[in-house]
Amino acid sequence: MWKSVFLIFYLLILSIFDGKEKKIPVIGLTVGIAVVFAAGIYGIVKEQLWMQYIMGLIPGLGLVFVALATKKIGYADGMVLAVVGGCEGFKNCILILCVSLFAISICSLLLLFLKKVQKNSMIPFIPFLCAGYMFWKVVEGIN
Repeated sequence: MWKSVFLIFYLLILSIFDGKEKKIPVIGLTVGIAVVFAAGIYGIVKEQLWMQYIMGLIPGLGLVFVALATKKIGYADGMVLAVVGGCEGFKNCILILCVSLFAISICSLLLLFLKKVQKNSMIPFIPFLCAGYMFWKVVEGIN
Protein backbone atom coordinates (compact mmCIF):
# COMPACT_ATOMS: atom_id res chain seq x y z
CA MET A 1 0.00 0.00 0.00
CA TRP A 2 2.79 2.44 0.87
CA LYS A 3 4.42 1.82 -2.50
CA SER A 4 1.21 2.79 -4.30
CA VAL A 5 0.81 5.99 -2.29
CA PHE A 6 4.48 6.88 -2.80
CA LEU A 7 4.32 6.26 -6.55
CA ILE A 8 1.13 8.26 -7.02
CA PHE A 9 2.57 11.32 -5.26
CA TYR A 10 5.98 10.83 -6.86
CA LEU A 11 4.55 10.60 -10.37
CA LEU A 12 2.18 13.52 -9.81
CA ILE A 13 5.02 15.78 -8.66
CA LEU A 14 7.29 14.74 -11.53
CA SER A 15 4.39 15.19 -13.97
CA ILE A 16 4.10 18.82 -12.96
CA PHE A 17 7.80 19.43 -13.60
CA ASP A 18 7.81 17.46 -16.86
CA GLY A 19 4.67 19.18 -18.12
CA LYS A 20 5.80 22.73 -17.33
CA GLU A 21 9.57 22.64 -17.76
CA LYS A 22 9.99 19.57 -19.99
CA LYS A 23 12.66 18.26 -17.63
CA ILE A 24 12.81 16.35 -14.37
CA PRO A 25 14.80 17.72 -11.41
CA VAL A 26 17.74 15.57 -10.37
CA ILE A 27 16.56 15.60 -6.76
CA GLY A 28 13.27 14.05 -7.88
CA LEU A 29 15.08 11.21 -9.61
CA THR A 30 17.40 10.76 -6.64
CA VAL A 31 14.53 10.46 -4.16
CA GLY A 32 12.74 7.90 -6.31
CA ILE A 33 15.85 5.84 -6.90
CA ALA A 34 16.75 5.92 -3.19
CA VAL A 35 13.28 4.78 -2.12
CA VAL A 36 13.20 1.97 -4.67
CA PHE A 37 16.73 0.92 -3.75
CA ALA A 38 15.80 0.81 -0.05
CA ALA A 39 12.57 -1.06 -0.80
CA GLY A 40 14.51 -3.46 -3.02
CA ILE A 41 17.05 -4.21 -0.31
CA TYR A 42 14.23 -4.72 2.19
CA GLY A 43 12.42 -7.04 -0.21
CA ILE A 44 15.58 -8.99 -1.01
CA VAL A 45 16.63 -9.43 2.62
CA LYS A 46 13.25 -9.82 4.30
CA GLU A 47 11.00 -11.43 1.70
CA GLN A 48 13.45 -13.02 -0.77
CA LEU A 49 11.95 -11.14 -3.74
CA TRP A 50 15.24 -10.31 -5.45
CA MET A 51 14.28 -11.73 -8.85
CA GLN A 52 11.00 -9.77 -8.95
CA TYR A 53 12.87 -6.59 -8.01
CA ILE A 54 15.60 -7.05 -10.64
CA MET A 55 13.06 -7.97 -13.34
CA GLY A 56 11.02 -4.86 -12.50
CA LEU A 57 13.98 -2.64 -13.34
CA ILE A 58 14.41 -4.09 -16.85
CA PRO A 59 11.72 -2.04 -18.71
CA GLY A 60 13.09 1.23 -17.31
CA LEU A 61 16.68 0.32 -18.08
CA GLY A 62 15.61 -0.72 -21.56
CA LEU A 63 14.04 2.70 -22.04
CA VAL A 64 17.28 4.35 -20.89
CA PHE A 65 19.19 2.35 -23.53
CA VAL A 66 16.65 3.41 -26.17
CA ALA A 67 17.19 7.02 -25.07
CA LEU A 68 20.95 6.61 -25.39
CA ALA A 69 20.65 5.08 -28.84
CA THR A 70 18.00 7.31 -30.41
CA LYS A 71 18.03 10.59 -28.44
CA LYS A 72 14.24 10.69 -29.05
CA ILE A 73 13.19 10.13 -25.44
CA GLY A 74 14.56 11.52 -22.22
CA TYR A 75 16.86 9.56 -19.93
CA ALA A 76 14.76 10.56 -16.95
CA ASP A 77 11.72 8.85 -18.48
CA GLY A 78 13.53 5.53 -18.37
CA MET A 79 14.78 6.13 -14.85
CA VAL A 80 11.29 6.98 -13.60
CA LEU A 81 9.96 3.85 -15.32
CA ALA A 82 12.66 1.86 -13.51
CA VAL A 83 11.39 3.35 -10.21
CA VAL A 84 7.87 2.22 -11.11
CA GLY A 85 9.16 -1.22 -12.08
CA GLY A 86 11.17 -1.55 -8.90
CA CYS A 87 8.02 -0.96 -6.88
CA GLU A 88 5.50 -2.82 -9.02
CA GLY A 89 7.46 -5.67 -10.60
CA PHE A 90 8.05 -6.64 -14.23
CA LYS A 91 4.54 -7.65 -15.30
CA ASN A 92 2.79 -4.62 -13.85
CA CYS A 93 5.51 -2.30 -15.16
CA ILE A 94 5.05 -3.62 -18.70
CA LEU A 95 1.28 -3.22 -18.44
CA ILE A 96 1.62 0.33 -17.07
CA LEU A 97 4.08 1.15 -19.87
CA CYS A 98 1.66 -0.20 -22.50
CA VAL A 99 -1.24 1.85 -21.12
CA SER A 100 0.99 4.94 -21.00
CA LEU A 101 2.25 4.48 -24.55
CA PHE A 102 -1.30 3.91 -25.80
CA ALA A 103 -2.47 7.11 -24.06
CA ILE A 104 0.40 9.23 -25.39
CA SER A 105 -0.17 7.83 -28.89
CA ILE A 106 -3.86 8.77 -28.86
CA CYS A 107 -3.06 12.22 -27.47
CA SER A 108 -0.30 12.76 -30.05
CA LEU A 109 -2.58 11.77 -32.91
CA LEU A 110 -5.29 14.07 -31.63
CA LEU A 111 -2.88 16.99 -31.28
CA LEU A 112 -1.49 16.35 -34.77
CA PHE A 113 -4.99 16.15 -36.22
CA LEU A 114 -5.93 19.44 -34.56
CA LYS A 115 -2.63 20.96 -35.77
CA LYS A 116 -1.58 21.95 -32.23
CA VAL A 117 1.85 20.31 -32.61
CA GLN A 118 4.25 19.45 -35.41
CA LYS A 119 5.47 15.92 -36.08
CA ASN A 120 8.80 16.60 -34.34
CA SER A 121 7.30 18.24 -31.24
CA MET A 122 8.30 16.94 -27.81
CA ILE A 123 5.47 15.70 -25.60
CA PRO A 124 6.25 15.01 -21.93
CA PHE A 125 5.95 11.31 -21.07
CA ILE A 126 5.79 11.36 -17.26
CA PRO A 127 2.20 12.72 -17.11
CA PHE A 128 1.11 9.81 -19.28
CA LEU A 129 3.09 7.38 -17.13
CA CYS A 130 1.31 8.83 -14.09
CA ALA A 131 -2.08 8.47 -15.79
CA GLY A 132 -1.22 4.93 -16.86
CA TYR A 133 -0.19 4.04 -13.31
CA MET A 134 -3.36 5.49 -11.80
CA PHE A 135 -5.50 3.76 -14.43
CA TRP A 136 -3.75 0.48 -13.69
CA LYS A 137 -4.28 0.91 -9.94
CA VAL A 138 -7.99 1.51 -10.50
CA VAL A 139 -8.24 -1.58 -12.69
CA GLU A 140 -6.14 -3.71 -10.36
CA GLY A 141 -7.60 -2.32 -7.14
CA ILE A 142 -5.28 -0.57 -4.72
CA ASN A 143 -3.79 -3.11 -2.36
